[in-house]
Amino acid sequence: LFTSSGTDALKIAIHALKDEYDWKDGDEIIIPAVTFIATMNAVIMNNLKPVLVDVKKDTANIYPLKISMAINKDTVAIIPVHLLGQPADMDRIMEIAKRHKLEVVEDSCETMFVNKLRGTTACFSTYVAHHLVTGVGGLILTNDSKLATTMRSMLFHGRDESYLNIDDKP
Repeated sequence: LFTSSGTDALKIAIHALKDEYDWKDGDEIIIPAVTFIATMNAVIMNNLKPVLVDVKKDTANIYPLKISMAINKDTVAIIPVHLLGQPADMDRIMEIAKRHKLEVVEDSCETMFVNKLRGTTACFSTYVAHHLVTGVGGLILTNDSKLATTMRSMLFHGRDESYLNIDDKP
């Protein structure tokens, strides 16, 4: 799904997951302490609480051991950020997410295509300062067709998917 920015990709992905899984305002999403502010803003804009977790010195990516220590009854998701051209440790992150029944939104805005989609969604930015450049824009990948339909509807101001093409008939 194409968006106007990586930030919008993150906001829409989180909003769709919140809707799909009935997350409550104030539920928590774990994010790395080192990231662009858009990661945190996307969480806050969805009335959720970002929980900052330390990163590993050698990669600047979220430290999986610290993720486990930050999980509580209000935790609903993890947003690993693939940073500086290096993928986060998705094997360990996915093990933790599975064990605690958490969703995973991969923030790939700063690192393009270094890892196959492992979480429910992955969000990318095509801003001029990033690895894949269109000048401005973003995109969302998902392997969940129902979630894709919800996100597509959100992108088009709540319209039913059957009305997204000019040739569609009601």
